[in-house]
Amino acid sequence: MITYSSMTLKQAIDEIMLRVRKLSTSVNFDRQLAVMYLNRARRTAMAMSLPTKDWAYVKSVAISNGTELPQDFVRGLRVMLKDPSATDYVSARKIEPEEWWTLTNTHRSHSFSAATNSFPVFTLWGSDDSSVAAWNSKGLIIKVAPSTVTGRIEYYAEYPDMSQETETLNVPYETENLVILLALVAIYNKLGEQSKAVETYKQYQSGIMEIRQNDIQMRQVAGINLQSQASSLPTNIRN
Repeated sequence: MITYSSMTLKQAIDEIMLRVRKLSTSVNFDRQLAVMYLNRARRTAMAMSLPTKDWAYVKSVAISNGTELPQDFVRGLRVMLKDPSATDYVSARKIEPEEWWTLTNTHRSHSFSAATNSFPVFTLWGSDDSSVAAWNSKGLIIKVAPSTVTGRIEYYAEYPDMSQETETLNVPYETENLVILLALVAIYNKLGEQSKAVETYKQYQSGIMEIRQNDIQMRQVAGINLQSQASSLPTNIRN
Protein backbone atom coordinates (compact mmCIF):
# COMPACT_ATOMS: atom_id res chain seq x y z
CA MET A 1 0.00 0.00 0.00
CA ILE A 2 1.31 3.43 -0.97
CA THR A 3 1.11 6.14 1.70
CA TYR A 4 1.21 9.65 0.28
CA SER A 5 1.90 12.91 2.07
CA SER A 6 -1.17 14.89 3.10
CA MET A 7 0.82 18.10 3.66
CA THR A 8 -0.84 20.96 1.78
CA LEU A 9 0.96 23.57 -0.26
CA LYS A 10 -0.03 26.14 2.37
CA GLN A 11 1.56 24.10 5.14
CA ALA A 12 4.75 23.65 3.09
CA ILE A 13 4.90 27.40 2.33
CA ASP A 14 4.40 28.24 6.01
CA GLU A 15 7.26 25.90 6.92
CA ILE A 16 9.53 27.58 4.37
CA MET A 17 8.57 31.12 5.39
CA LEU A 18 9.05 30.33 9.08
CA ARG A 19 12.66 29.33 8.47
CA VAL A 20 13.38 32.22 6.08
CA ARG A 21 12.12 34.80 8.60
CA LYS A 22 14.75 33.59 11.08
CA LEU A 23 17.51 34.76 8.72
CA SER A 24 19.12 38.15 9.15
CA THR A 25 18.76 39.02 5.47
CA SER A 26 17.27 42.09 3.84
CA VAL A 27 16.47 40.27 0.57
CA ASN A 28 12.75 40.25 -0.21
CA PHE A 29 11.33 36.72 -0.30
CA ASP A 30 7.61 36.13 -0.77
CA ARG A 31 5.21 33.19 -0.89
CA GLN A 32 5.19 33.03 -4.70
CA LEU A 33 8.92 32.35 -4.70
CA ALA A 34 8.37 29.66 -2.09
CA VAL A 35 5.82 27.99 -4.40
CA MET A 36 8.29 28.07 -7.31
CA TYR A 37 11.05 26.41 -5.27
CA LEU A 38 8.66 23.84 -3.79
CA ASN A 39 7.51 22.80 -7.28
CA ARG A 40 11.11 22.42 -8.41
CA ALA A 41 12.01 20.48 -5.26
CA ARG A 42 9.07 18.11 -5.70
CA ARG A 43 10.22 17.15 -9.20
CA THR A 44 13.82 16.72 -8.05
CA ALA A 45 12.75 14.57 -5.11
CA MET A 46 10.82 12.38 -7.53
CA ALA A 47 13.87 11.90 -9.76
CA MET A 48 16.12 11.11 -6.79
CA SER A 49 13.70 8.62 -5.21
CA LEU A 50 12.56 6.97 -8.46
CA PRO A 51 14.95 3.99 -8.10
CA THR A 52 13.40 3.00 -4.76
CA LYS A 53 9.88 4.45 -5.03
CA ASP A 54 9.14 3.92 -8.73
CA TRP A 55 5.75 2.28 -8.04
CA ALA A 56 4.53 5.56 -6.52
CA TYR A 57 4.86 7.52 -9.76
CA VAL A 58 3.00 5.26 -12.20
CA LYS A 59 0.00 6.37 -14.23
CA SER A 60 -2.01 4.63 -16.94
CA VAL A 61 -3.76 6.05 -20.00
CA ALA A 62 -5.74 4.54 -22.87
CA ILE A 63 -3.98 4.43 -26.23
CA SER A 64 -4.49 3.51 -29.86
CA ASN A 65 -2.30 4.03 -32.91
CA GLY A 66 -1.17 7.67 -33.03
CA THR A 67 -2.23 8.70 -29.51
CA GLU A 68 -0.36 11.75 -28.17
CA LEU A 69 1.34 11.04 -24.86
CA PRO A 70 0.34 13.22 -21.88
CA GLN A 71 2.24 16.30 -20.74
CA ASP A 72 3.42 14.52 -17.59
CA PHE A 73 4.98 11.57 -19.46
CA VAL A 74 8.52 10.81 -18.26
CA ARG A 75 9.25 7.25 -19.36
CA GLY A 76 7.19 4.28 -20.47
CA LEU A 77 6.90 1.27 -18.20
CA ARG A 78 4.58 -1.20 -19.92
CA VAL A 79 2.19 -1.29 -22.87
CA MET A 80 -0.72 -3.74 -22.93
CA LEU A 81 -2.64 -4.18 -26.20
CA LYS A 82 -5.36 -6.34 -27.70
CA ASP A 83 -7.30 -6.73 -30.90
CA PRO A 84 -10.94 -5.53 -30.69
CA SER A 85 -12.15 -9.12 -31.10
CA ALA A 86 -9.83 -10.51 -28.41
CA THR A 87 -10.60 -10.95 -24.72
CA ASP A 88 -7.16 -10.76 -23.16
CA TYR A 89 -4.46 -8.09 -23.34
CA VAL A 90 -0.87 -9.00 -24.21
CA SER A 91 2.34 -7.16 -23.43
CA ALA A 92 3.66 -5.26 -26.44
CA ARG A 93 7.35 -5.18 -27.35
CA LYS A 94 9.03 -1.81 -27.72
CA ILE A 95 11.04 -1.27 -30.89
CA GLU A 96 13.11 1.64 -32.14
CA PRO A 97 11.72 3.92 -34.87
CA GLU A 98 14.39 2.55 -37.23
CA GLU A 99 12.84 -0.92 -36.94
CA TRP A 100 9.27 0.27 -37.37
CA TRP A 101 8.99 0.14 -41.15
CA THR A 102 10.69 -3.25 -41.29
CA LEU A 103 8.51 -4.97 -38.72
CA THR A 104 5.20 -3.37 -39.68
CA ASN A 105 5.53 -3.55 -43.47
CA THR A 106 4.18 -6.89 -44.73
CA HIS A 107 6.46 -6.77 -47.78
CA ARG A 108 9.64 -6.23 -45.77
CA SER A 109 9.08 -8.14 -42.54
CA HIS A 110 9.83 -11.79 -41.92
CA SER A 111 7.05 -14.04 -40.69
CA PHE A 112 8.89 -14.72 -37.42
CA SER A 113 9.38 -11.03 -36.58
CA ALA A 114 6.33 -9.30 -38.03
CA ALA A 115 3.88 -7.53 -35.72
CA THR A 116 0.74 -9.57 -35.10
CA ASN A 117 -2.25 -9.46 -32.77
CA SER A 118 -0.53 -12.04 -30.58
CA PHE A 119 2.83 -10.25 -30.69
CA PRO A 120 2.13 -6.50 -31.05
CA VAL A 121 4.85 -3.87 -31.06
CA PHE A 122 5.02 -0.15 -30.32
CA THR A 123 7.39 2.77 -30.72
CA LEU A 124 7.51 6.42 -29.65
CA TRP A 125 7.41 8.97 -32.43
CA GLY A 126 7.67 12.72 -32.77
CA SER A 127 4.27 14.40 -33.01
CA ASP A 128 3.36 16.26 -36.18
CA ASP A 129 0.66 18.31 -34.43
CA SER A 130 1.61 21.97 -34.89
CA SER A 131 -1.62 23.35 -33.44
CA VAL A 132 -0.74 25.58 -30.47
CA ALA A 133 -4.32 25.54 -29.19
CA ALA A 134 -4.51 21.75 -29.14
CA TRP A 135 -0.97 21.16 -27.92
CA ASN A 136 -1.02 19.08 -24.74
CA SER A 137 1.89 16.71 -25.05
CA LYS A 138 5.66 16.67 -25.06
CA GLY A 139 5.72 16.20 -28.82
CA LEU A 140 5.53 12.41 -28.58
CA ILE A 141 2.99 10.02 -30.01
CA ILE A 142 2.83 6.26 -29.60
CA LYS A 143 2.49 4.12 -32.71
CA VAL A 144 1.23 0.55 -32.33
CA ALA A 145 1.13 -2.35 -34.73
CA PRO A 146 -1.00 -3.93 -35.95
CA SER A 147 -2.79 -0.59 -36.24
CA THR A 148 -6.12 -2.07 -35.13
CA VAL A 149 -4.97 -2.96 -31.61
CA THR A 150 -5.77 -0.72 -28.64
CA GLY A 151 -4.95 -0.76 -24.96
CA ARG A 152 -3.14 1.16 -22.24
CA ILE A 153 0.33 2.44 -21.47
CA GLU A 154 1.70 2.54 -17.93
CA TYR A 155 4.27 5.28 -17.49
CA TYR A 156 6.24 7.25 -14.94
CA ALA A 157 4.47 10.58 -14.53
CA GLU A 158 6.02 13.95 -13.75
CA TYR A 159 4.41 16.17 -11.15
CA PRO A 160 2.45 19.17 -12.46
CA ASP A 161 3.10 22.50 -10.74
CA MET A 162 1.07 23.22 -7.61
CA SER A 163 -0.68 26.59 -7.44
CA GLN A 164 -3.62 26.26 -5.04
CA GLU A 165 -2.77 26.31 -1.34
CA THR A 166 -5.23 23.48 -0.67
CA GLU A 167 -3.35 21.09 -2.98
CA THR A 168 -1.32 18.38 -1.29
CA LEU A 169 2.32 17.53 -2.02
CA ASN A 170 1.09 14.04 -2.94
CA VAL A 171 4.59 12.56 -2.74
CA PRO A 172 5.37 9.27 -0.99
CA TYR A 173 5.25 10.04 2.74
CA GLU A 174 8.94 9.16 3.16
CA THR A 175 9.97 11.93 0.75
CA GLU A 176 7.81 14.70 2.26
CA ASN A 177 10.67 16.18 4.29
CA LEU A 178 13.06 15.87 1.33
CA VAL A 179 10.89 18.28 -0.67
CA ILE A 180 11.09 20.89 2.11
CA LEU A 181 14.85 20.43 2.49
CA LEU A 182 15.53 20.70 -1.25
CA ALA A 183 13.47 23.87 -1.51
CA LEU A 184 15.37 25.34 1.43
CA VAL A 185 18.75 24.49 -0.13
CA ALA A 186 17.85 26.47 -3.26
CA ILE A 187 16.40 29.34 -1.22
CA TYR A 188 19.42 29.59 1.10
CA ASN A 189 21.70 29.72 -1.94
CA LYS A 190 19.59 32.48 -3.49
CA LEU A 191 19.72 34.49 -0.27
CA GLY A 192 23.49 34.07 0.07
CA GLU A 193 23.23 31.80 3.10
CA GLN A 194 25.84 29.28 1.89
CA SER A 195 26.53 27.70 5.30
CA LYS A 196 22.80 27.10 5.81
CA ALA A 197 22.56 25.64 2.30
CA VAL A 198 25.43 23.19 2.93
CA GLU A 199 24.02 22.14 6.30
CA THR A 200 20.54 21.60 4.86
CA TYR A 201 21.85 19.66 1.86
CA LYS A 202 23.64 17.28 4.24
CA GLN A 203 20.28 16.66 5.95
CA TYR A 204 18.75 15.97 2.53
CA GLN A 205 21.52 13.47 1.67
CA SER A 206 20.98 11.70 4.99
CA GLY A 207 17.28 11.42 4.17
CA ILE A 208 18.03 9.88 0.78
CA MET A 209 20.43 7.38 2.35
CA GLU A 210 17.83 6.40 4.93
CA ILE A 211 15.24 5.74 2.21
CA ARG A 212 17.71 3.61 0.26
CA GLN A 213 18.77 1.64 3.34
CA ASN A 214 15.15 0.97 4.27
CA ASP A 215 14.50 -0.21 0.71
CA ILE A 216 17.46 -2.62 0.88
CA GLN A 217 16.24 -4.00 4.20
CA MET A 218 12.72 -4.49 2.84
CA ARG A 219 14.06 -6.33 -0.21
CA GLN A 220 16.23 -8.53 2.02
CA VAL A 221 13.26 -9.38 4.25
CA ALA A 222 11.15 -10.15 1.18
CA GLY A 223 13.92 -12.42 -0.09
CA ILE A 224 14.10 -14.26 3.23
CA ASN A 225 10.32 -14.72 3.25
CA LEU A 226 10.38 -16.14 -0.27
CA GLN A 227 13.18 -18.53 0.68
CA SER A 228 11.27 -19.75 3.75
CA GLN A 229 8.15 -20.29 1.68
CA ALA A 230 10.11 -22.23 -0.93
CA SER A 231 11.78 -24.41 1.71
CA SER A 232 8.37 -25.51 3.01
CA LEU A 233 7.32 -26.83 -0.39
CA PRO A 234 7.60 -30.53 -1.29
CA THR A 235 10.94 -31.35 -2.89
CA ASN A 236 9.43 -32.25 -6.26
CA ILE A 237 7.76 -28.81 -6.49
CA ARG A 238 10.72 -26.91 -5.10
CA ASN A 239 12.99 -28.32 -7.78
